[in-house]
Amino acid sequence: MIRGFWKSRLAFLGIAAAALVLAVAVWIRDRAYPIYIPILASLLTLAIGLVAARLLGNVIANQCNTKALGILHVDMDPKKFLEKYKTVPEMMKKDTAGYVLARSYLADGYAADGDFLTAMQTLCPVDAEPCQKDIALRGLYYNNYCRYALGAGDLAKAEEAAAGLETVVNGARVSKPALSANLAESLRLHRNQIACVTGEPVEQEWLTEQMEKAAYLLRRMDAAQALAQDAMNRGDTPKAREYLRILSREGGKTYFARWASRQENRLGK
Repeated sequence: MIRGFWKSRLAFLGIAAAALVLAVAVWIRDRAYPIYIPILASLLTLAIGLVAARLLGNVIANQCNTKALGILHVDMDPKKFLEKYKTVPEMMKKDTAGYVLARSYLADGYAADGDFLTAMQTLCPVDAEPCQKDIALRGLYYNNYCRYALGAGDLAKAEEAAAGLETVVNGARVSKPALSANLAESLRLHRNQIACVTGEPVEQEWLTEQMEKAAYLLRRMDAAQALAQDAMNRGDTPKAREYLRILSREGGKTYFARWASRQENRLGK
Protein backbone atom coordinates (compact mmCIF):
# COMPACT_ATOMS: atom_id res chain seq x y z
CA MET A 1 0.00 0.00 0.00
CA ILE A 2 3.01 2.33 0.36
CA ARG A 3 2.83 3.43 -3.28
CA GLY A 4 -0.84 4.33 -3.03
CA PHE A 5 -0.50 7.43 -0.85
CA TRP A 6 1.89 10.38 -1.15
CA LYS A 7 2.45 10.54 2.61
CA SER A 8 3.63 6.94 2.81
CA ARG A 9 5.79 7.34 -0.32
CA LEU A 10 7.37 10.46 1.14
CA ALA A 11 8.07 8.74 4.46
CA PHE A 12 9.63 5.73 2.73
CA LEU A 13 11.81 7.80 0.41
CA GLY A 14 12.86 10.17 3.20
CA ILE A 15 14.06 7.42 5.52
CA ALA A 16 15.64 5.47 2.66
CA ALA A 17 17.57 8.58 1.60
CA ALA A 18 18.66 9.23 5.19
CA ALA A 19 19.84 5.61 5.46
CA LEU A 20 21.86 6.00 2.28
CA VAL A 21 23.52 9.17 3.57
CA LEU A 22 24.27 7.48 6.89
CA ALA A 23 25.72 4.44 5.12
CA VAL A 24 28.07 6.70 3.16
CA ALA A 25 29.06 8.47 6.38
CA VAL A 26 29.82 5.10 8.01
CA TRP A 27 31.95 4.15 5.01
CA ILE A 28 33.94 7.38 5.28
CA ARG A 29 34.36 6.97 9.02
CA ASP A 30 35.60 3.37 8.74
CA ARG A 31 37.70 3.67 5.57
CA ALA A 32 40.93 3.42 7.57
CA TYR A 33 39.98 -0.12 8.65
CA PRO A 34 40.31 -3.27 6.50
CA ILE A 35 37.98 -3.00 3.51
CA TYR A 36 35.48 -5.61 4.74
CA ILE A 37 34.67 -3.52 7.85
CA PRO A 38 33.29 -0.41 6.05
CA ILE A 39 31.52 -2.67 3.55
CA LEU A 40 29.71 -4.65 6.26
CA ALA A 41 28.99 -1.58 8.40
CA SER A 42 27.58 0.37 5.46
CA LEU A 43 25.46 -2.54 4.19
CA LEU A 44 24.10 -3.17 7.68
CA THR A 45 23.24 0.52 8.12
CA LEU A 46 21.53 0.60 4.73
CA ALA A 47 19.59 -2.61 5.41
CA ILE A 48 18.32 -1.36 8.77
CA GLY A 49 17.32 1.94 7.20
CA LEU A 50 15.38 0.26 4.39
CA VAL A 51 13.54 -2.00 6.83
CA ALA A 52 12.64 1.03 8.95
CA ALA A 53 11.52 2.91 5.82
CA ARG A 54 9.25 0.05 4.78
CA LEU A 55 7.78 -0.36 8.26
CA LEU A 56 6.99 3.34 8.64
CA GLY A 57 5.71 3.55 5.08
CA ASN A 58 3.32 0.66 5.69
CA VAL A 59 2.08 2.14 8.95
CA ILE A 60 1.33 5.49 7.32
CA ALA A 61 -0.24 3.83 4.25
CA ASN A 62 -2.54 1.76 6.47
CA GLN A 63 -3.55 4.90 8.38
CA CYS A 64 -4.31 6.74 5.13
CA ASN A 65 -6.25 3.77 3.77
CA THR A 66 -8.31 3.40 6.95
CA LYS A 67 -9.09 7.12 7.00
CA ALA A 68 -10.24 7.02 3.36
CA LEU A 69 -12.41 3.95 3.95
CA GLY A 70 -13.99 5.73 6.91
CA ILE A 71 -15.40 8.28 4.47
CA LEU A 72 -17.23 5.47 2.70
CA HIS A 73 -18.20 3.15 5.55
CA VAL A 74 -18.74 5.65 8.39
CA ASP A 75 -19.57 8.96 6.71
CA MET A 76 -21.44 7.12 3.94
CA ASP A 77 -20.22 9.64 1.37
CA PRO A 78 -19.18 7.65 -1.74
CA LYS A 79 -18.55 10.66 -3.98
CA LYS A 80 -16.07 12.17 -1.53
CA PHE A 81 -14.43 8.76 -1.11
CA LEU A 82 -14.09 8.33 -4.88
CA GLU A 83 -12.47 11.75 -5.21
CA LYS A 84 -9.83 10.80 -2.67
CA TYR A 85 -9.33 7.16 -3.61
CA LYS A 86 -9.64 6.90 -7.39
CA THR A 87 -5.90 7.45 -7.97
CA VAL A 88 -4.73 5.02 -5.27
CA PRO A 89 -4.82 1.78 -7.32
CA GLU A 90 -3.07 3.50 -10.23
CA MET A 91 -0.04 4.22 -8.05
CA MET A 92 0.33 0.66 -6.80
CA LYS A 93 2.30 -2.22 -8.23
CA LYS A 94 0.10 -4.34 -10.47
CA ASP A 95 -0.40 -8.07 -9.90
CA THR A 96 -0.15 -7.75 -6.12
CA ALA A 97 -2.72 -8.52 -3.44
CA GLY A 98 -2.63 -4.88 -2.31
CA TYR A 99 -3.54 -3.74 -5.82
CA VAL A 100 -6.47 -6.18 -5.97
CA LEU A 101 -7.73 -4.96 -2.58
CA ALA A 102 -7.40 -1.30 -3.57
CA ARG A 103 -9.41 -1.96 -6.73
CA SER A 104 -12.09 -3.70 -4.66
CA TYR A 105 -12.29 -0.77 -2.24
CA LEU A 106 -12.66 1.61 -5.17
CA ALA A 107 -15.33 -0.62 -6.70
CA ASP A 108 -17.26 -0.52 -3.42
CA GLY A 109 -17.24 3.26 -3.68
CA TYR A 110 -18.78 3.19 -7.16
CA ALA A 111 -21.37 0.66 -6.01
CA ALA A 112 -22.30 2.72 -2.96
CA ASP A 113 -22.83 5.64 -5.33
CA GLY A 114 -25.13 3.51 -7.50
CA ASP A 115 -22.73 3.10 -10.44
CA PHE A 116 -22.79 -0.68 -10.47
CA LEU A 117 -21.50 -1.17 -14.02
CA THR A 118 -18.35 0.82 -13.26
CA ALA A 119 -18.00 -1.12 -10.00
CA MET A 120 -18.09 -4.40 -11.92
CA GLN A 121 -15.49 -3.13 -14.38
CA THR A 122 -13.24 -1.82 -11.59
CA LEU A 123 -12.79 -5.19 -9.87
CA CYS A 124 -9.64 -7.09 -10.82
CA PRO A 125 -10.59 -10.16 -12.88
CA VAL A 126 -10.89 -13.38 -10.92
CA ASP A 127 -8.30 -15.00 -13.19
CA ALA A 128 -5.67 -12.35 -12.32
CA GLU A 129 -2.52 -13.87 -10.85
CA PRO A 130 -3.05 -12.69 -7.23
CA CYS A 131 -6.58 -14.11 -7.22
CA GLN A 132 -5.38 -17.43 -8.59
CA LYS A 133 -2.92 -17.72 -5.71
CA ASP A 134 -5.22 -16.51 -2.94
CA ILE A 135 -8.60 -18.13 -2.28
CA ALA A 136 -9.62 -15.19 -0.08
CA LEU A 137 -9.21 -12.80 -3.01
CA ARG A 138 -11.29 -15.08 -5.21
CA GLY A 139 -13.98 -15.10 -2.55
CA LEU A 140 -13.83 -11.31 -2.34
CA TYR A 141 -14.25 -11.05 -6.11
CA TYR A 142 -17.31 -13.29 -6.32
CA ASN A 143 -18.87 -11.70 -3.23
CA ASN A 144 -18.50 -8.18 -4.58
CA TYR A 145 -19.38 -9.04 -8.17
CA CYS A 146 -22.61 -10.68 -7.03
CA ARG A 147 -23.58 -7.55 -5.08
CA TYR A 148 -22.81 -5.27 -8.00
CA ALA A 149 -24.61 -7.46 -10.54
CA LEU A 150 -27.72 -7.47 -8.32
CA GLY A 151 -27.54 -3.69 -8.06
CA ALA A 152 -27.23 -3.44 -11.84
CA GLY A 153 -30.26 -5.70 -12.28
CA ASP A 154 -28.28 -8.45 -14.02
CA LEU A 155 -29.72 -11.54 -12.37
CA ALA A 156 -27.86 -13.99 -14.61
CA LYS A 157 -24.45 -12.59 -13.69
CA ALA A 158 -25.45 -12.39 -10.03
CA GLU A 159 -26.40 -16.07 -9.99
CA GLU A 160 -23.18 -16.97 -11.80
CA ALA A 161 -21.12 -15.06 -9.22
CA ALA A 162 -23.08 -16.68 -6.39
CA ALA A 163 -22.21 -20.09 -7.82
CA GLY A 164 -18.54 -19.07 -7.94
CA LEU A 165 -18.73 -17.89 -4.34
CA GLU A 166 -20.28 -21.20 -3.30
CA THR A 167 -17.35 -23.02 -4.89
CA VAL A 168 -14.92 -20.90 -2.86
CA VAL A 169 -16.91 -21.50 0.34
CA ASN A 170 -16.80 -25.27 -0.17
CA GLY A 171 -13.13 -25.22 -1.15
CA ALA A 172 -12.09 -23.31 1.98
CA ARG A 173 -14.01 -25.35 4.56
CA VAL A 174 -10.99 -27.41 5.59
CA SER A 175 -8.03 -25.12 4.84
CA LYS A 176 -9.62 -21.84 5.98
CA PRO A 177 -12.76 -22.53 8.02
CA ALA A 178 -13.12 -18.97 9.34
CA LEU A 179 -12.96 -17.56 5.79
CA SER A 180 -15.43 -20.19 4.61
CA ALA A 181 -17.89 -19.35 7.38
CA ASN A 182 -17.64 -15.60 6.70
CA LEU A 183 -18.18 -16.02 2.97
CA ALA A 184 -21.01 -18.49 3.61
CA GLU A 185 -22.91 -15.70 5.41
CA SER A 186 -22.35 -13.37 2.46
CA LEU A 187 -23.55 -16.09 0.09
CA ARG A 188 -26.67 -16.58 2.19
CA LEU A 189 -27.36 -12.84 2.04
CA HIS A 190 -26.97 -12.87 -1.74
CA ARG A 191 -29.29 -15.85 -2.08
CA ASN A 192 -31.91 -13.88 -0.14
CA GLN A 193 -31.33 -10.82 -2.31
CA ILE A 194 -31.82 -12.95 -5.42
CA ALA A 195 -35.03 -14.29 -3.89
CA CYS A 196 -36.25 -10.70 -3.50
CA VAL A 197 -35.68 -10.07 -7.20
CA THR A 198 -37.47 -13.24 -8.26
CA GLY A 199 -40.33 -12.70 -5.80
CA GLU A 200 -39.58 -15.77 -3.70
CA PRO A 201 -39.80 -15.88 0.12
CA VAL A 202 -36.76 -14.74 2.12
CA GLU A 203 -35.39 -15.62 5.54
CA GLN A 204 -36.90 -12.67 7.37
CA GLU A 205 -35.66 -13.59 10.84
CA TRP A 206 -32.12 -14.25 9.64
CA LEU A 207 -32.00 -11.04 7.59
CA THR A 208 -33.24 -9.04 10.58
CA GLU A 209 -30.48 -10.56 12.68
CA GLN A 210 -27.92 -9.72 10.01
CA MET A 211 -29.15 -6.14 9.85
CA GLU A 212 -28.93 -5.72 13.61
CA LYS A 213 -25.47 -7.27 14.05
CA ALA A 214 -23.83 -5.89 10.89
CA ALA A 215 -20.26 -4.76 11.55
CA TYR A 216 -20.47 -1.94 9.02
CA LEU A 217 -23.24 0.21 7.63
CA LEU A 218 -23.15 -0.91 4.00
CA ARG A 219 -23.80 -4.50 5.11
CA ARG A 220 -26.65 -3.28 7.31
CA MET A 221 -28.10 -1.41 4.34
CA ASP A 222 -27.92 -4.54 2.16
CA ALA A 223 -29.96 -6.49 4.69
CA ALA A 224 -32.45 -3.64 5.25
CA GLN A 225 -32.95 -3.27 1.50
CA ALA A 226 -33.67 -6.99 1.13
CA LEU A 227 -36.20 -6.81 3.96
CA ALA A 228 -37.86 -3.75 2.45
CA GLN A 229 -38.07 -5.37 -0.98
CA ASP A 230 -39.50 -8.55 0.50
CA ALA A 231 -42.13 -6.59 2.43
CA MET A 232 -43.15 -4.78 -0.75
CA ASN A 233 -43.30 -8.12 -2.60
CA ARG A 234 -45.71 -9.40 0.07
CA GLY A 235 -47.77 -6.20 0.06
CA ASP A 236 -46.83 -5.43 3.68
CA THR A 237 -46.66 -1.65 3.30
CA PRO A 238 -46.21 -0.78 7.01
CA LYS A 239 -43.22 -3.12 7.30
CA ALA A 240 -41.78 -1.87 4.02
CA ARG A 241 -41.99 1.72 5.27
CA GLU A 242 -40.19 0.71 8.48
CA TYR A 243 -37.18 -0.61 6.56
CA LEU A 244 -37.29 2.20 4.03
CA ARG A 245 -37.06 4.70 6.89
CA ILE A 246 -33.92 2.91 8.12
CA LEU A 247 -32.41 3.16 4.66
CA SER A 248 -33.30 6.84 4.35
CA ARG A 249 -32.07 7.69 7.85
CA GLU A 250 -28.81 5.75 7.79
CA GLY A 251 -28.03 5.60 4.07
CA GLY A 252 -26.22 8.93 4.08
CA LYS A 253 -25.27 9.97 0.55
CA THR A 254 -25.31 6.44 -0.84
CA TYR A 255 -27.71 5.04 -3.42
CA PHE A 256 -29.55 3.22 -0.61
CA ALA A 257 -31.11 6.48 0.56
CA ARG A 258 -32.06 7.43 -2.99
CA TRP A 259 -33.52 3.97 -3.63
CA ALA A 260 -35.56 4.21 -0.43
CA SER A 261 -36.92 7.60 -1.45
CA ARG A 262 -38.06 6.24 -4.81
CA GLN A 263 -39.80 3.29 -3.17
CA GLU A 264 -41.57 5.53 -0.65
CA ASN A 265 -42.86 7.67 -3.52
CA ARG A 266 -44.19 4.57 -5.24
CA LEU A 267 -45.97 3.43 -2.08
CA GLY A 268 -47.62 6.83 -1.80
CA LYS A 269 -49.07 8.25 1.40
